[in-house]
Order: sequence, then C-alpha cells, then structure tokens
Amino acid sequence: MIKDPLNILKFQVWYETDLKDAKAIIVDFIKDSNLQEVYVDKIKSTLNEIKDKDRLDLFVKNVLPKFNKLGLTEMRVEDPIEEQVRKFAELSDQIDRLQVELKRYESEYKSLEGVLRPLLEQLNETDQKGLEIDGILVTIKRKGYSRETYAYKEAYEWLVERVNPAMKALAQEALDATKKIAQIASSIGVQKLEENSVLTRIMDRIKGIIQTSAEKIQIHNEELKDSTNMLLTKLQNEL
Repeated sequence: MIKDPLNILKFQVWYETDLKDAKAIIVDFIKDSNLQEVYVDKIKSTLNEIKDKDRLDLFVKNVLPKFNKLGLTEMRVEDPIEEQVRKFAELSDQIDRLQVELKRYESEYKSLEGVLRPLLEQLNETDQKGLEIDGILVTIKRKGYSRETYAYKEAYEWLVERVNPAMKALAQEALDATKKIAQIASSIGVQKLEENSVLTRIMDRIKGIIQTSAEKIQIHNEELKDSTNMLLTKLQNEL
C-alpha cells in the first residue's frame, strides 16, 4: 500500500519533543529514501545547524518537500500486516532449510556417536576420563543405565477387558476425574503463489474446456428445440 511518507514524518517530528530524537527520525527517514548521497549530506548539514525545535518543524514542513522531485518520498511504506506476512514467509523458509540441515547433522552425529560410545564406555570402566585428541576431550556426561517403564494406556485397556461392568464404570469414573483438556493452536502454512502457476494454468484450461463444452451443448439443444418446434408447426398446418 502506497502512502505519503512525508506527512507521516511531519507528524512524527512534531510529536517528538526532544530535538535530538526528532533529528534522528529525519535522518532515518532520508536514509531509507531514494535521495542521492549529496542531498542526504545537505539535509544532515542543515540539521546540525538547527538548534530550535520550532525551526526544525518549519524545516520539515517547508523545506523537505522541495526534495520530493529528487526522490525524497519516492519510497514504499508497507502496511504492517503486509510486512508481517512477508517476514513470516521468510522465517518459514529459513526454518525449513535449517530443519533439513539439522536432520543431516543429526544423522552424521548419531552415526559417529554409535562408533565412539562403546569405546568411551570401555574407557570409563578403567577410570579413564575419555578421549583427548588435538585439544578435544570427549567424555561420557552421564553413564547409561536401565530403567523400567510402564505403558499405562495399554495396561488400562488390558484390565478393563477383564473386569465386570461395575469395575469398568469405576475405571471410567477415575478417567473422567483426571481428564484434562489441551488447547491445540491452529497451524499456519506458507506457500508462494508462483509455485502453483503451472497448476493454476492447467486448472484454468480445464475450466475453459468445460465451459466451452457446456456452451456447445446448450447451442445444440437450442437448435434441436427449434427444429422440433418447426416440425410440430408443419404437422399442425398439414392436419
């Protein structure tokens, strides 16, 4: 969406009471514009000479607009939602690339870990710290152990199948008493429309064929209807 950035600048500078901060707003504005460097330097030099907030407001109101033809306001000010969508798509692409790269690193890491872990466990049994090569020390951070776990869901289903209705009702009551509701947020997908251009053209082509066929059928039906009416009229006249 194209707006008048100079009017926005006038309001921002007028609203800012601190002279230094107001000048900083102007400097950021002209840096993002299409002004040539020589004109940017001229504006900066003038700003350094202004020591009064009222004079600064007059400068923005009366002098800066004269730079418009030189490219001061020939800039695109994006609607916040447009900028957010664009940033969201960019982050989504970066995350996808990093996830692919991370999976590759994890695969290599697990492969090497499978080689080094048995060796480190053997060294650990002999009270050695680990492997030290070229200033790199690889050790076991936490010694492995066995741990029993229980599949509570499977155990519950197994038990319910083997008890009487009263016990089943009691088990269901226990489930209801401990029930929790989790809110699952909607997931957002990002897809660039250019990627579907071929598919879009194919679908448009199919729609065109269907529409053309429908029109031909309609014309054929109209012709058939006219021929039938003519025949009926002729027969009536002969009778």
